[in-house]
Amino acid sequence: MRIFLRKPFVLPILVMVFVAGNGIGLLVVVPLVLTNVTGLSTLQLGLFLIPGGAAISIVSALSGRFYDRFGLRPLVIPGAIVWLAVLWFRSRVNESTSVITLILAWLVFTSAMATMWAPLTTSAMGALRSGLYPHGTAAFATVQQLAGAGFGAVFISAYTIGSGARDAAVLTTAQAESAGQAAFITAWAIGLLVLVGALFLGRTPSPAADETAADGTVAAAPRPVGNETIDGATAGGTSVDGEAICKTGAR
Repeated sequence: MRIFLRKPFVLPILVMVFVAGNGIGLLVVVPLVLTNVTGLSTLQLGLFLIPGGAAISIVSALSGRFYDRFGLRPLVIPGAIVWLAVLWFRSRVNESTSVITLILAWLVFTSAMATMWAPLTTSAMGALRSGLYPHGTAAFATVQQLAGAGFGAVFISAYTIGSGARDAAVLTTAQAESAGQAAFITAWAIGLLVLVGALFLGRTPSPAADETAADGTVAAAPRPVGNETIDGATAGGTSVDGEAICKTGAR
């Protein structure tokens, strides 16, 4: 738990809670909307989701290169804005919305999520010493799964309430539209926290850049050199541990 003592680790993981929560949680709602509103079959639904997975892989690799050059905020802030724009668009989806438009929106959504996901993970892990990487990885994996499960329950609740039906398993097209819009507008409202959190992110310092180690201990101060004291003795012409030395360093 000492990994949570470092602010550069905690801030990215807090933002990741809402990114992963929306991204994973909405995977529960998207199939319901696509089947009940647009009428896609099970096979068509599976094919619909494939391009999004490919986009995540490609954009994650590209965002890693841009992260090395520009840092965290230039990727996360624009990514959050685009992400929110797509969520707002999806909250307006109805039966007249074409499948092609929905596929393109899904591609943009997953790409924007990958633009934030990879840099946030890299930034958080970069704030830890190498010995704490396993703990940091475990924390990220746990947070993602818990956020996805928790937010999924929230979105299903919003979907059920938004439908206005007694039995949410059997909905008319109009009820499904209202249910999907309620779920996505909830996701959009939660996604605003990602944009707010991104404003507080900064370039991740090296774990050794400050005096506080990643395990919460204070790093030892560097020993002075030259004509100053080393371990309580004087260097540069007097003695070190009681033995005389000359200024060239020879005893």
